[in-house]
Amino acid sequence: RKINRLINENNVYIVSPSHWLAEKTNSVSHRHGPEKVRIIRNPVSNMNLDQQKVNRSRFGIDESDLIVGFVSVHLNNPLKGLADVVNAIKILPETLKSRIKLLAVGQGDLSWIPPEIRVIRVVDWKPTEYSIYELMDLLIVPSHQENSPNVIGEALMSGTPVVGSDTGGIAELLREFNFPVFKCGDIEEIRESMEVGLKQQRGEVIQIKAKMMFGYQKIGLEMKEFYDFALKNKG
Repeated sequence: RKINRLINENNVYIVSPSHWLAEKTNSVSHRHGPEKVRIIRNPVSNMNLDQQKVNRSRFGIDESDLIVGFVSVHLNNPLKGLADVVNAIKILPETLKSRIKLLAVGQGDLSWIPPEIRVIRVVDWKPTEYSIYELMDLLIVPSHQENSPNVIGEALMSGTPVVGSDTGGIAELLREFNFPVFKCGDIEEIRESMEVGLKQQRGEVIQIKAKMMFGYQKIGLEMKEFYDFALKNKG
């Protein structure tokens, strides 16, 4: 209620990282129109400027392996949807499933995942050391509740394809790159999206487009322009 009152103040301007959240803001705001609620994405650093290249063999990854990545501070948070990913991998065609390794980045006990699914655990990843996304052939973001997760921008800045749910602001980011979006919690759609996503090519084309969307220079200029606009129109 306090936030709702605040955003109706004349001299308050809103920055949203997603159209989804901007629409939510406008739904409770009586005085804010498109000119006062600006969509500016969360900036993401260039993921390969300072980091060392990752040796896949360090993680037991063979050339024939296909790495599906899942990143969450708490892997077992039910809102993040790891169980959906596991269930989708179970129903992949056997020829594909036999090549899949699930790269789980974050904290949590994963003993509940059946042994038929090969799991690579990374618990203490330091983003300043290397890009975990370079290990992945695909990042999956199956969240049940989300706004505009930074993991998507980080993966794209590393040239990694992404598939995700239609929750919050996830879909609008992925559609900019023509990557698959699935209905939240729909295991069959998740499986189909994974199959399509794993056929996408990693690389520089994705990175260039991601830099144009999330790069610090672009976002910084957008913030400056909006701040100048707010100063000129305050009150």
